[in-house]
Amino acid sequence: MKCYYFLAIILITGVQASSDELTQKLKKWSSECTKETKISQESLEKLRNPEPTDDPRLKVYVLCFLEKMDIMNENGDLKKENLRTVLLEAGNGEEKTERLVKKCAVEKHRPEDTAYEGFLCWYKNKNLV
Repeated sequence: MKCYYFLAIILITGVQASSDELTQKLKKWSSECTKETKISQESLEKLRNPEPTDDPRLKVYVLCFLEKMDIMNENGDLKKENLRTVLLEAGNGEEKTERLVKKCAVEKHRPEDTAYEGFLCWYKNKNLV
């Protein structure tokens, strides 16, 4: 499975993309963000089991991906309503969605930190009931 799937799947808490259109978008966004950030494949592999990191390119890659998913804007602000929509469409109930948003959608000093820390939180709490 490619790393962009891990990012998207983790973000939507484990529900795999089923539509060809979404799969194509994920591939396109991954390719664009890889080129924009000049991230190495080795760094991308860290998304398989994310941990806190100081890798600036990995953080910027996640920010890029969340911007393309329309979960963050170009200023680095979280679009919480869009995040809620993504989580709900992924099959999460209202309660779980609200807990994930409340716990993980926390803005940090820098946009890339907001993106990566949110992603890390979603990953660690994806099985939250």
